[in-house]
Amino acid sequence: MAGHIYCLKNAVVEVEKYLETKRTGGIRRVRAYLYRYAAWVEGRHPVLRYHNIHTADDDYHHRVFNWRTGKEVLRETLERSQFPTLSEVLDEVEQVVEAFE
Repeated sequence: MAGHIYCLKNAVVEVEKYLETKRTGGIRRVRAYLYRYAAWVEGRHPVLRYHNIHTADDDYHHRVFNWRTGKEVLRETLERSQFPTLSEVLDEVEQVVEAFE
């Protein structure tokens, strides 16, 4: 699954998720196993990135940027249980964009 979400204040979030399906007891379940969220302000620098796509193990990376300067202000590795939902990513994009206005 892939696409772009266009937000207020010219923020764009690119979403990339790889999904697998599994049938258990007659119920089909869908689980995302690779993720990438990348956000930026159009014509400017990145806002944030979350991903586990480029890792050999199960590390989930989170990076936040000052979108006016491009300077990285946060870099951390998360556990799977800490990885945000899409709505949480959208909330964070809004907060970061407003923080550097």
